[in-house]
Amino acid sequence: THSGRGDFEYSARLLVTFDGSTDDSEWSSAASCAVEGSPVWVTRGAYNGIMTAVDEAFRPCRNLTKNRLAAIMIAVAVHEVNGGATRVAASPMSLSRNETTDEEDDPRFFSHGTDDGYVNAYWSPGVGLWQLDNLKNGYVDAIRLNHAERADTAIGGIEVATELRRLYCEDRLFKRPPTRFAWKWIGNIWFACETRNRCQRTYLDIYNEDSLNVHIVEGWNNTAGGVQKHKCRWDQGDEMECYLYDTSQPEGNMGRGGRPLAHPFISFTDDETNEKLHTRYAVWPKVWPASMSWPDLVVQPGVSGAATKTIIKAVPKNVPVRKADNPTPGTVSGLGPVGWFDNKVNGKTLYIQSCRPDSHNRASVCHWVNLNTGATQPATS
Repeated sequence: THSGRGDFEYSARLLVTFDGSTDDSEWSSAASCAVEGSPVWVTRGAYNGIMTAVDEAFRPCRNLTKNRLAAIMIAVAVHEVNGGATRVAASPMSLSRNETTDEEDDPRFFSHGTDDGYVNAYWSPGVGLWQLDNLKNGYVDAIRLNHAERADTAIGGIEVATELRRLYCEDRLFKRPPTRFAWKWIGNIWFACETRNRCQRTYLDIYNEDSLNVHIVEGWNNTAGGVQKHKCRWDQGDEMECYLYDTSQPEGNMGRGGRPLAHPFISFTDDETNEKLHTRYAVWPKVWPASMSWPDLVVQPGVSGAATKTIIKAVPKNVPVRKADNPTPGTVSGLGPVGWFDNKVNGKTLYIQSCRPDSHNRASVCHWVNLNTGATQPATS
């Protein structure tokens, strides 16, 4: 017997066997004697993105419904980001951080491979409601996504929904005895669900008779939790989409981990510096455009004043960050730029387009801003 949130109890083994049966009783809160508990809080943007992802990934099987799949997704997120707290809405912008210095893969996350430099220029491996990191198999591929895409519940959420649907529906893929359970496999991927049936219990609170017991927090409407879309380019090169990942202004709770948070950074995937495989970037500018009203944010620990350089991390699109180690930053044959760079990548400077209303006619006036110097160039449409 588990004492759930609120004044109720239920007795259940929330485990589903892959026996080919269409009986979904072990996934049903009604069949498991569950009583509806307090609703789980979700931002409007996260909810909309989750439902969009479910629509994209859903295929019917074994009494799986769209709301059931959404409930599983939300239950995993509650524990991955909020530690099980349900009365606070998790932000899709949530970032992980691992300060365990005895793990050999940690230096790949820190600026220039050291934890005593610019500690807030940090490539967070786990991103978003489901802390997407190295999830990749023959069915889904979250590794290819940059930070902004992983945060977006309508983009990264498709990978999650696809994988959870697979775990729910297809036991034969695991090549295990039919006594194995779907939640066991979910726990193997999302460690927050690994023990004590915690995600299953939350799922039972959320899902009842194909309805979702959630409280939607209005006003936070961004499916990526506040990530802002902009335009960037290298020098005079082609425009590309880029995203401001402002960790100081999330929509929702940024979670338990990830301290200190990475400072606001620019996230994008680019094919100009790597036409074959593309490259994912995280960039901490030396100079932020004045129109964004942000201070200089990348500063060495204990040193006040302006940032001294732009810090850039480059990771090939299809390479896990833990394997993207390059002590001497530069271009690796077959991969493109890899590693930590200062100010430029292959001699190229990053610019971001900054727009502000004109004081006279209120039309947007846009400039390209050099993130190393702050110098501007007019932007022509």
